[in-house]
Amino acid sequence: MKGVTRGAGGFMFAAAALMTAALVACGPGERRGDIKVSMLVGGAEQGAAGGWTALKLNDAISAAARVRTGEDAMIDLAIFEHAGLRLLAKSEVDLTAVTGDDIHLKFDDGNILMKVGRLEKGRRLRVETPTAVASIRGTQFWGQVRKEGKAGTFAVREGSIEITMKKTSKTVTLKAGEALDYSADQAVLETRSAKVAEIEAMSQIDGIRLPASVK
Repeated sequence: MKGVTRGAGGFMFAAAALMTAALVACGPGERRGDIKVSMLVGGAEQGAAGGWTALKLNDAISAAARVRTGEDAMIDLAIFEHAGLRLLAKSEVDLTAVTGDDIHLKFDDGNILMKVGRLEKGRRLRVETPTAVASIRGTQFWGQVRKEGKAGTFAVREGSIEITMKKTSKTVTLKAGEALDYSADQAVLETRSAKVAEIEAMSQIDGIRLPASVK
């Protein structure tokens, strides 16, 4: 399976990756309150104070863990009853700030895809990168972080997300079909139309499983 082609202008997933995602078998439904592995291709690990350990299909993720994927790998996580997260090859996410009412994902490097159900009143979901925070309610989107340059991209397939830059507190709302390329010192936030490759790659979101309560 081919991985992700990374670059400042965007990204592209090989057709083989899409086919593999569609064919991989997933485990049984997740219990309410769990963060569980619902799909796995290749190697992925969870890390906590005791070090890194390999993950398997249907594993529960520790309440204080980071998850990372290897070369040519991807993993889906069913997060409580709210959301499905796909972590693509050579990517890493920090789950240590996640609670039932506040799903706060710290996304350090790589590429993620998310499918988020409608959140109940009083609950929120945020994706934090080294330079920005995205607030999310009932949407589908892609996020990329280029750790070496403290830059990234968000693109929205359905719904909308609000992005706030940490350094300047400037905020912009992305709607379906829009994208934003950003960096730490960016003075102006300008949205653009999502690229064809980004829209096609986001079709993978259809394969992400949500817990039954938010389907």
